[in-house]
Amino acid sequence: MYQQSAVYDFLALFSSNDRYSGTYNPQTQLSSSRIGPITDKDVIAHFDGTVGICADPLRGDRCSWFSIYVRRKREEDHDLAIHPIAEKVEYESLKLIPTRSVDGGVMLFGFLREEHSAANVRALAARWKAQLGLPRGLIYPSQSRTSGIGALAHLPYLGADATQRYGFSEGRMLSLNGFIATAKSLLITRIADELERIPIVPVFRDLTKHLHGRRARWSLMVDGHLIDGIHTDDLMSWGAMRSIIANEMTRVVPGIAQVDWEFRLHELMLEVRVVDETQLEY
Repeated sequence: MYQQSAVYDFLALFSSNDRYSGTYNPQTQLSSSRIGPITDKDVIAHFDGTVGICADPLRGDRCSWFSIYVRRKREEDHDLAIHPIAEKVEYESLKLIPTRSVDGGVMLFGFLREEHSAANVRALAARWKAQLGLPRGLIYPSQSRTSGIGALAHLPYLGADATQRYGFSEGRMLSLNGFIATAKSLLITRIADELERIPIVPVFRDLTKHLHGRRARWSLMVDGHLIDGIHTDDLMSWGAMRSIIANEMTRVVPGIAQVDWEFRLHELMLEVRVVDETQLEY
C-alpha cells in the first residue's frame, strides 16, 4: 500500500501542462485527452490501477521533466528488453530512469530540479537518445512551445507496486517509493552542466517570407541576429540551416533531428510575415 506522501511526491515530479491532460483505461486499453490538469485524485486512481494518467511535460515553453519512449517493433511478439538499456544508461552515467511502457516498450524519464527551456531540454534528450543508440526513440515534450494539445506520455506505476510499468535501476526493479527516491537523487540541478558538452539550440524568431515575383527568399532572427536571403530548400533542411548559421554567425549549433527542426519551423510558419517586394520595386 502506498502512502499519501507518495501521491504528492509523484504529482510534484510529474508537474505537467495545466491546460490539458489524458487518461488511460486499462480495461479497454484506450487513451483519451481532456481539458484540465492532473490532480491528486487522478494520482490516487492511477495508483489504484483504475484509470491511468497521460501527461504532457510542456508548460508554455518550459518543462521540469522529459521522457524518451522506445517502441517495440511491430513484428516483435515479446517485450523490449529493458536490462540492456538500463545497463547502457548506467554506463553512460545519464540521469535517466528506464521504465516499462504500456505497450511493452521502454520509457526513460529524466527530471529537473526546476523548469527549464523546453527547446534545451529536448536538445539534451536528443543527445542522450543518440548516446544510447535509440533510433526509434520519441521525445516528450514533443514540441518546444505549447501549440494545441501536444503528445501525451503514459506515466509509470499504474497500480503502484502491483504495476507492470515499473522502473529499473542498478539491476533491479524499483518499488514506487524506490522510483520516487531514485528520481529525487537524479534531479538535474543545472541543465547547463549537462548541456555544456553540446552547443545550445538557438532561439528562432520573426520568420519573414520575401516575395520576388514567383520566387521567394526568407529571413529569420537567430538569437537576435538577422539572417536573410535564405532559399526555401535550405530553410526546410536543418543540415543546410546549420551551415548557413555557421557561415553567417561563426557558430556551431547542434545536429538536432530533422523532425525536430520541422516542429520548430511549423511553429514559426504560424506567425510568418509575408512581404511582397515586387510591389516595393515600383
